Amino acid sequence: TLQLNIECKPDFAMAHIFYPFPGTELAAYAERKGLFDGDFSRLDDLLCLSSPLRFDPEQKKRLERLNRLFGPVVAYPWLKRFLPLLLRLPLGKVYALAHFLCLGYRTRMKVMPPRRGLRYYRTLLVLLWRRVAHAH
Repeated sequence: TLQLNIECKPDFAMAHIFYPFPGTELAAYAERKGLFDGDFSRLDDLLCLSSPLRFDPEQKKRLERLNRLFGPVVAYPWLKRFLPLLLRLPLGKVYALAHFLCLGYRTRMKVMPPRRGLRYYRTLLVLLWRRVAHAH
């Protein structure tokens, strides 16, 4: 998926971690296989920062790091060569910051070019800071 996105050169790239939504076949499958305990109250409101599935703790951390680094690596493919190292480093807040900065920049400059004043960007930075502060 990562290489395909790099080759497509999209204006905006994001990968999501699987979430077993209530009432879906995939949720039932995850429960049957013991991958999910059925506690839907643990789902992240942002649906992108963590996985409720049972993984080996180190594998889960690597998956979450890859989720945060996906957009920046697609936007800047030269980062791919450092990905094996980056996935091992415990820099969750740094990766969350990279994710949200890349997301904001690519959205504002590529998808919806800016036509706003400084107040808008100040508010955007405050919201970004709050998300990064709460990242794992």
